Order: sequence, then C-alpha cells, then structure tokens
Amino acid sequence: HYGSEHEVKAARKRVLSYLTEFLRWPDGDCPQCFDDWKESTKDPREVLGVENVSLMMEHKKFLEGIWPPPGDDGNAEQQCGI
Repeated sequence: HYGSEHEVKAARKRVLSYLTEFLRWPDGDCPQCFDDWKESTKDPREVLGVENVSLMMEHKKFLEGIWPPPGDDGNAEQQCGI
C-alpha cells in the first residue's frame, strides 16, 4: 500500500513536519528519525482489544481534517489509520 522506501520516508517526514507545525513545536527537523523504523505487523485489535479500537476509531472522527494529515488522496501519509 505504500510506495518505495524513499516515498515512505518522505511521507513520514511530511507527517512529522505537519505535527510540529500543528503542535507549534519549535523544530520539526529530524533527518534520521526514521532510519531504524520498523513497520509494525501487529493487529491493533489484538493488542488493544476490539472495544478500545472501536472507541479510538469513534474518537478519530473528531480529528477529521487533522488526522491523517491533510494532503492529496493517494499520498502515503493519507494511509495512516491509527
């Protein structure tokens, strides 16, 4: 569902930039933040429980326009669910 490794890193950088701007943090630059990042293979329903994921998804509706970060449909950062 993601593109190349370069596209994924670029999307993560854009998400970090968006979050730092949204939260008004002074510095959003972190060139090596995702160098050792590993994709999770966990199922959130197994880890958090179905009830908690359902509640989280309900609360996520209040973040429309904030999360996932705004951008064009099809951008890698738009694929962030939870």
